[in-house]
Amino acid sequence: MNEELVLPESPLNLKEAGESEVLPRSFENSPPLIPHVIVDFLPIKIGENMCFGCHDPEAAADVGATPVPKSHMYDIRNDKQIEGLAGSNFNCTQCHVVQADAPTIVGNSFKADFRNDKSRISSNLLETLNEGVE
Repeated sequence: MNEELVLPESPLNLKEAGESEVLPRSFENSPPLIPHVIVDFLPIKIGENMCFGCHDPEAAADVGATPVPKSHMYDIRNDKQIEGLAGSNFNCTQCHVVQADAPTIVGNSFKADFRNDKSRISSNLLETLNEGVE
């Protein structure tokens, strides 16, 4: 391990929300990358989430945004669908990160295996959450 490693600068070169393209997921049901600038949307708070304004399933189609999946509006602890975001899912950047145009520091030969082409750009987590559990 080298503790003197200096990370290169990572220019973001991001487009504004609404002008970006959907990026493929790293693996099935992985949190998708954020392909647009989010500076004006921060801080994300439980009662003030600007991301959900466009990514709310009821608004997403009208503004051309990817809707949040059903799993974000599902109370797993109580096994029920809820209105709006589940309390544990309000902080988008806890799982989703902004895409950066940065050089690779460590090599990676991982190749994702997707069940189908749709799973490259959308989630089916609620349907597969208990797979293999008896």
